Amino acid sequence: MNSQVLRAPAADGLLNRSSMLERGIRWKWFIWPLILIAIGVLVWREQRASSANGPSLEPQFSLPAGAYDHDIQLSIDAVHPETEIFFTLDGRIPDPATAIQYTQPILLSADFPQTVVIRAQAFLPDGTSGPLANATYFVGMETSLPMLSIIVDPDDFWDDERGIYVNHWQRGREWERPIDLTYVAADREAGFHIGAGVRVHGGWTRFFSDKKSLRLYFRDLYGARKLEFPLFGEEGQIAFDNLVLHNSSKDFQLFENQLVERLADQMGGFMTRSQPVLLFINGRPWGIYQIRERIDQRLLDQNYGVPAADITDTPNNRGMQSEEQLAVDTVHWENFMDFVLANDLADPANFATLQTQIDLENFVDYYLLQMFVANTDWPHHNVQQFRPRTQGGRWEWIVWDNDLAFERVDRQMVDHVLSVEHPLGERMVILFNKLLANPEFRSLFITRAADLLNTTLATSNVQAHINELAGELEPDTSFERERWDLIQDWVDIVAYMGDYAEQRPDIMRDHMVESLELPGTARLSFNQTDGETGWIVVNDTAPQQLPWQGIYFLDSTIRLQAIPPAGYAFSGWEGFPGVEEGDSNPISMIVEGDMSISPRFAPLEPDVPRPGDVTFTAYHVDDTGQIEGDWFDLQVQRAGGVDLRGWRVTDNDSVAATDEGSLIFVDDPLLANLSPGTIVRVMATKTPYNTEQFPFDGGQNGIIQLYVGNGLIDEQQDPWFNLGTRDNLVLLAPGPTDDLADDIPVAFWSDNSAVTPASFGLPYP
Repeated sequence: MNSQVLRAPAADGLLNRSSMLERGIRWKWFIWPLILIAIGVLVWREQRASSANGPSLEPQFSLPAGAYDHDIQLSIDAVHPETEIFFTLDGRIPDPATAIQYTQPILLSADFPQTVVIRAQAFLPDGTSGPLANATYFVGMETSLPMLSIIVDPDDFWDDERGIYVNHWQRGREWERPIDLTYVAADREAGFHIGAGVRVHGGWTRFFSDKKSLRLYFRDLYGARKLEFPLFGEEGQIAFDNLVLHNSSKDFQLFENQLVERLADQMGGFMTRSQPVLLFINGRPWGIYQIRERIDQRLLDQNYGVPAADITDTPNNRGMQSEEQLAVDTVHWENFMDFVLANDLADPANFATLQTQIDLENFVDYYLLQMFVANTDWPHHNVQQFRPRTQGGRWEWIVWDNDLAFERVDRQMVDHVLSVEHPLGERMVILFNKLLANPEFRSLFITRAADLLNTTLATSNVQAHINELAGELEPDTSFERERWDLIQDWVDIVAYMGDYAEQRPDIMRDHMVESLELPGTARLSFNQTDGETGWIVVNDTAPQQLPWQGIYFLDSTIRLQAIPPAGYAFSGWEGFPGVEEGDSNPISMIVEGDMSISPRFAPLEPDVPRPGDVTFTAYHVDDTGQIEGDWFDLQVQRAGGVDLRGWRVTDNDSVAATDEGSLIFVDDPLLANLSPGTIVRVMATKTPYNTEQFPFDGGQNGIIQLYVGNGLIDEQQDPWFNLGTRDNLVLLAPGPTDDLADDIPVAFWSDNSAVTPASFGLPYP
């Protein structure tokens, strides 16, 4: 059975009708004989098939599977005139001896909210049966969450011999069973209907939880090789080989993993995506589940641009690795751990080598997040990591299983990661302790902990996520309560999560001070003098609108950057002892105690280029349309127009950087006086096709086209400009000197969470 999307597809990519007609007229005398021959062959084959098997025996439903908010009358039609149709409503394969014979349309009333699963099959008088037809109808269901229906032969789940739910400890392909899936999105418009395979998923929960997690597989065997549907939005992965239906049986909030995923995403880390769904099995409500992406090559490719990688689950536990993983995926990790065990990581040379093997920033963020949520089923277990199979590929970590998180707000996780009381955690303990013996890593870890506890892991941010996730689930929690009786006190549990978010940052700071023998903490207050409201950036965190406060560890070094509002420039600091007006921005300081610090901003001179004078309006990477390769559009916004000569566009990550390249507009009259609304289209990739299509630079109809091969763009002063996925673009005007570091940022565009407007001192947002 092929995948059927309930929403009608867009009519993109249609051939031009007039061109088709012209070609048809030109070639009709040659093509038509071939077409007639082909039609004859198809008719002959159909006639042979019909003579052997007769007309199709597959029953046809008069309405597509899906959700209906009104009464429906369902007909089941037979193409073959001699067949009788039998159907079931409990997931069983129809048997004429026990199934219901279809004789008249079936009325499904919206007055009685119901999920109806129908399996129908046609039978000839000689007992020959046709293909099985499946459909799920959600009728009158007043729910907020998406709905997912599984139709399965009950014996495939609950039979003592072959049922996967009963024999839940069994694993592997032989314990995979065919099912029919119907998904309806929350908007009740989008969805899919597809055949799939199902297995029981999980470790501990498959044994001790009646509400079991399931894993879905999409294969040719069931009709479609993969599920193609934007299950988590248009961005990222939209094609799936498999998915996980997570039971949340140890997660009484029902959204713990989703919360951790959101926090990881904000931190710029790697994560899978989840979304809640109401699950029905053979029409029976089965509670609230989380549909989750599964960590595999397809996810890494579509979400993170990593087409091939070593992927491991807790590589220190060799018993969890397949033979292939032991032979390929874990080899690099084993070599790395041998290096760690044999060397002193406090040695700068060894530490430099280590940084070529693991993404240290990702490692630190991953550890701090797991420590914040108090995941005690880690790091001896549930350590998901991957390494791109490329030159220089480093190990990265992905948050995954956080079912045992948030259990105790006072959990001492610093001591936990320093001395995990589990044999399989020994090597991770050694790695972490050896890293903390290195002063550079220790400083990085302590500074990043303070930054995250002041921003992503701050009470206000975590509580906002909790409120949003709980609000999404709350209208449909009765489905969970009535099926599993697990959330009688769900409101109280959600309130506990809010208390956890409020208390955990200070508790974790106290644990850091205690376990790492730090001198304490200090509160830094950032205020503003006169003028419009600006922002402060501490280290590499997101800009915080003034006034703002943060708590930092004593004796740590932090970097401050003041971000002026539009139309202003930084003019100095107040509050630093001994710091004179006009001191540098950004500036570094050692935290010595509580302080109140204020940046000052002054209005820009009228003729100085300023943010917003020009903006990015289009951005394309490796296009294959009328322009090949990379191209982007700029649009003039300044009321008096701009002189673009000497300006540059860069994909470097800072004003002063020169490692990725820039395109600099040369001194030419065409660029001297660009009026408001003018679009400057820059084609940044040299190809024979582009060279032929754009032989000269010029403008018409308010668009100026510039091609790198024509001379009005200098690509040599700061070479190697090349756009890529998760990249950024910045437009800069010439500064007071010829040094690129003095250039003035004007416009910003980014698909890279690591590079923000603040990276260039631009107003935020």
